[in-house]
Amino acid sequence: MKTTRTDKTQTEPVFDALVASCNQIQSALYQASVSPVSRQENGPLRWRESCDKMIAVARDVLQFRLILETTSQADDEDVFSVSVTRHLPSNLMFHNIESIFIDGEIAKPTNHSLHRRIDLEFAQVRAGSIVVITYQARVDFNAETARVVVGDTDIRWSWMSRTKRYHTDAAHSSIPRVVPSQRVETACRE
Repeated sequence: MKTTRTDKTQTEPVFDALVASCNQIQSALYQASVSPVSRQENGPLRWRESCDKMIAVARDVLQFRLILETTSQADDEDVFSVSVTRHLPSNLMFHNIESIFIDGEIAKPTNHSLHRRIDLEFAQVRAGSIVVITYQARVDFNAETARVVVGDTDIRWSWMSRTKRYHTDAAHSSIPRVVPSQRVETACRE
């Protein structure tokens, strides 16, 4: 049996590179298992957006969840019109909507368009309701591995109806009337 002696100076850089790549793989696997979460608030609405993975790998399918609820600024009788818009980054493509629930019941948006952009509209959402939207996006086949981004969803809302206590102040305010007298005079002179 023939043994060869290896020089210690040659094996140390190879061993260090192997340890570094193992650590990188381990941290990537850990980060992929921890879901990213983003919390935002706008007027009487607040929402939490999350994804089941933190790293987007080519050909992978990511599942996003958006939970939308009202804050204490809204009364139980208030009704909102809500639109949810998200432009997907260049490495993602819309795959499908898994489910939409409002207060635990299956719901459908009044209007939606899907491809590179998710655009959902809900005509009437009652205050106190919890809207849960779950959708999937596919990572492009040629995309490089990248971190998953959440928190770039745009949510717009408007009041559909408010409780009477909000209307009392508005009922007494007078709207100034503007009479376009100058325009009438110039039109008559010509």
